[in-house]
Amino acid sequence: AIRKDLLFNIFNLRIGISNDVLKTYEFYDENKDELENFDELSSERQQELTNEIIDRITHYRNRITLNVPDFCFVPKSGFINIGFGLFAGGDFGLKFKKGILVPKIQFWGSADAIAMIPVSMKIPTPILPGKIAASITPKLVYRASIDDELTVLEFENYDFDLQPGKGIGFDLSFIWELNDRLRIGGVLHDFTRTKISYEEVKDGTTTVKSAYSSYINPDLSIGIAYKPKRIYYWIGKSVSFPQFITLLVDVRNIFYKKEPFYEATFFKKLHLGAEADLKILKLRGGFYQGYPSFGLGLDLWFLEIDYAFWGRELGRYPGQIPEWNHMISIRLSF
Repeated sequence: AIRKDLLFNIFNLRIGISNDVLKTYEFYDENKDELENFDELSSERQQELTNEIIDRITHYRNRITLNVPDFCFVPKSGFINIGFGLFAGGDFGLKFKKGILVPKIQFWGSADAIAMIPVSMKIPTPILPGKIAASITPKLVYRASIDDELTVLEFENYDFDLQPGKGIGFDLSFIWELNDRLRIGGVLHDFTRTKISYEEVKDGTTTVKSAYSSYINPDLSIGIAYKPKRIYYWIGKSVSFPQFITLLVDVRNIFYKKEPFYEATFFKKLHLGAEADLKILKLRGGFYQGYPSFGLGLDLWFLEIDYAFWGRELGRYPGQIPEWNHMISIRLSF
């Protein structure tokens, strides 16, 4: 909704893990003694345990996401508003793979720090119903990334050299409140095609990673939030709908060229959901990229605690490579 009051967000911590992290830990916990005393096992048991690791662990994609406490300030609604936000987070993962002689570990990740200054304004709507607000957000992006694959024996002498880069980008967004029951919003991320320039990484005088540039292409997401008064189940037949429930539809990554909007990948872009706002307690459910999702939250005035469980698609279309995730967030704002 278009905000009318000041928002001061002073703490927002989000921690997420894939369900495969829990499975990997479960395997370790079940076999802890044998893994820690592997050399003392018989050769037959060593081979059995190794085969079990290959059969189970190599199918897991372990992922951890972390958003460190961020800060944002959104002023009280006026004709023109200027805010400020500072956000930081990371997304890291690893996967055990079969090797010719010894197992390999593939790992990847990125860490971002973003400072942004959104400038928003109300747009007069003499013809259209409701209220419209739009904003442009300049942002400074600092990013460090890593992507490598090693055998377990190479880790001892490996230096984790994150390659830093930075760039300036811009986002556009709007929200249209047609009435107190229907809202439409959209975000065009990186509409100027944000360029990230990565620095050269050296070890003494030796260049470990060369400098290069990459681009974040523009992408569009559109969403609708609706509180129906009644649900029609037949011609002229309807039932009243609880007013504490909001129905939600999002379509994301519309411009992503590798997954065209009009193909089977459309269902990977589609997100359906509903939220029941029971004052202190919020219940959420729906489908994210074709997979069921569930969440609940506690709203204690200035303190919000949320939990979410959802599946997302790592492949091209829903049902190909599912990844299940858990996330907990704690936000302090007023």
